[in-house]
Amino acid sequence: QPADMYTIRNLAAAAQQLKLPVVATNNVHYISPGQASQQRTLSAMRLNFRLDDLPPNAPAVVMR
Repeated sequence: QPADMYTIRNLAAAAQQLKLPVVATNNVHYISPGQASQQRTLSAMRLNFRLDDLPPNAPAVVMR
């Protein structure tokens, strides 16, 4: 997406100017697998779904 590339370039430039390292990661929603239930609850709240209405096997979004 062009807008994503614009954002990435600006973030990288800001990091360079501030002398901060740049880190690339996967789509992380929580740090450890034990936090999956909290993330699932927050997702249900955000989507205004009941927990039972969320897909049972959502993809893993844990930091690797």
